[in-house]
Amino acid sequence: MLGSPDAEVRAQAAHSFFNQELDPKARGALLAVARSDADAKARGEAWASLADATEDAGIRGEMLAVLSDPARDVYERGGAAVGLYGVADREDVHPAIEKLYEEGGHARAKALEAMWRSLWPHYSKFFAAHIEDSDAAIARQALRGAGYFQLTRSIDKIAAYFDRDDDEDDLREDALFAYAMAMPGQTTRGRIRGMLRKIDDLAQLKPEEADLVMFALDERLRLHGLEPVFQDDASGEEEVEAPPPPAAAAKTGRNDPCPCGSGKKYKKCHGA
Repeated sequence: MLGSPDAEVRAQAAHSFFNQELDPKARGALLAVARSDADAKARGEAWASLADATEDAGIRGEMLAVLSDPARDVYERGGAAVGLYGVADREDVHPAIEKLYEEGGHARAKALEAMWRSLWPHYSKFFAAHIEDSDAAIARQALRGAGYFQLTRSIDKIAAYFDRDDDEDDLREDALFAYAMAMPGQTTRGRIRGMLRKIDDLAQLKPEEADLVMFALDERLRLHGLEPVFQDDASGEEEVEAPPPPAAAAKTGRNDPCPCGSGKKYKKCHGA
């Protein structure tokens, strides 16, 4: 499908490889699309899906050159920014992402996506100002960032979206995810079900929304180095209060092994 005559199909096909382990054939096919496809969106999606290849200095250099070239289409540059999220803390990368952010519009939305996917604390300062952005694409990425960087001070702005389920931009689910990640309270396995009840009382969760919030709460636990509570849990039994994690325990980094035990890096597993 990467060779389809339909540009939208090529773009979606390229996107399907995002955060996947790329074998040489897939990497080569994506590089061909990224370098020479006639459609900017297809090129952008291909660059984004080459995030798995940024350890290769040559590919990383190509992506940075695309991101830094103002003559390139914004969709292509935005895709390159997302593709570089795994190395977004590098001295040669983060200034280019921040410059893309300054452009506003689609460029800002993709820069914010690259920032929250990176999990680099330096970027936490960029999200609060855009939670209520009039551009829904920017607001969506700001909500994700507010969740992953646990911007508890912005929790009321996040909760304001709970009453907007009829909004054509449909940001309620993004807000529910962000709220579960950032809501006040100590992150322990014993407290996590109480957090779910509190969100349900506040937002009157639909069944599919409850599933999303449970996933977000499990994600919150993983980021604190704790085992999930709701994943594969069919018992319905209350968890016993667990002691807080040791003070020395660090949050899971994007290149650390995923706490779920899959053997993959966090950025390619539950950090995807």
